[in-house]
Amino acid sequence: MPTLHLEQTIFMTSSGQPQEEMAYRKMLADCQAAGEPITPVPPSEIGRIGRKKVAQTVEAHRWSRRVDAWKVDVSRPCQFVLKQTSEQEITTSEGKSYKVDLATGQGDVQDVGSPQPNGPVDDGDLDAVAAGAGWKREGKSQAAGQACDVWVAPAGDRYCVWSGGTQWGYSRSGINALDGDGESSGGAIVLQATPPAANFGWNVQTDTFTVGKAADESTFAIPANAKITASN
Repeated sequence: MPTLHLEQTIFMTSSGQPQEEMAYRKMLADCQAAGEPITPVPPSEIGRIGRKKVAQTVEAHRWSRRVDAWKVDVSRPCQFVLKQTSEQEITTSEGKSYKVDLATGQGDVQDVGSPQPNGPVDDGDLDAVAAGAGWKREGKSQAAGQACDVWVAPAGDRYCVWSGGTQWGYSRSGINALDGDGESSGGAIVLQATPPAANFGWNVQTDTFTVGKAADESTFAIPANAKITASN
């Protein structure tokens, strides 16, 4: 299995707009209209509101995942503070699984056994399975320079699912390919997701996806200042 490296931006949309950013803009306008003292989010940071950056590196016997997310703290009326959370997960070839809060440096480690590479996946008759679940495959496309199959969910969400990884255990199916947090699940990689304009839904954009490029070893390094506690 080659090294896979994936970087994505994920956010929830409502009526085709970034939901949390639009909510902030409305609160800001309401505060301005009321003449309240305001501490706004710096204009250069507004584009981060409600966004999540996910970076993953996967190899046959180890993997790493980092998630950075930004939300507006509204605990004080009209005093808006953009707060960032950052979390790193690493599973080593020795079977150690680390999870670290990068803001506090607190983390834990468990023995989970060495990750094993996946064998080829047999998707079977994808179109028949999809039809039974109300999904439809619209054809092939590309995202971030990689081939993908385009799927349309019953609610109208469109997923572009990586089609180049079946030999390493990655399905081409779009059914339930995103979890409740907008991240790929079910053994598939969603390279792009676009919800219908009239509905809520996850927007997923792939910023970088490489197959076979050597990993940056720092990706698998436990943060130097981390305080790791063993857990059962």
